[in-house]
Amino acid sequence: MANERKPPTSYLLPLRLWIGKKLFGADKLGRHGVQVSPGRMIKGPCHMPELEALRYVAEYTSIPVPKVFTTHYHDDRLYIEMEYIRGMSLEKAWHRGYLSQDQKKHIINQVAGYVGQLRRLEPPQEGIVASATLDKAFDHRVGCWTFGPFMSHEGFHSYLRADIPM
Repeated sequence: MANERKPPTSYLLPLRLWIGKKLFGADKLGRHGVQVSPGRMIKGPCHMPELEALRYVAEYTSIPVPKVFTTHYHDDRLYIEMEYIRGMSLEKAWHRGYLSQDQKKHIINQVAGYVGQLRRLEPPQEGIVASATLDKAFDHRVGCWTFGPFMSHEGFHSYLRADIPM
């Protein structure tokens, strides 16, 4: 299981986030992201499984994910400092007519390839339901908190049923 020890609190994080909002805009990246330099952003608060998943996908696929530079803890919550990639959101480009039909088809094929890579990923350990580092998992479909790990699929399914027998 992953080490539970966290790095020391980053006391400069609130100042960096405040300056980033002033320099680059407060609402530019949504509620949880702030651009802090031309090439970096800080996202948070996050759950540890998100960081683990970013690193796992980067290591075992060719799917483009932002490079993680460092992590910060503030008020016992995780913040991820990662690569900021300039550009227009796909949603905006798609719906506002910036893409041709051929470009849209190409994007659909790319995304299908990414989904295929994710489906072909081998779990770190067969039969266990956990994060990429075999620690607590996080899935918005299950709730807004971490859970597990579970040593079997049966244990996970029992958790989902609140231990109500079938």
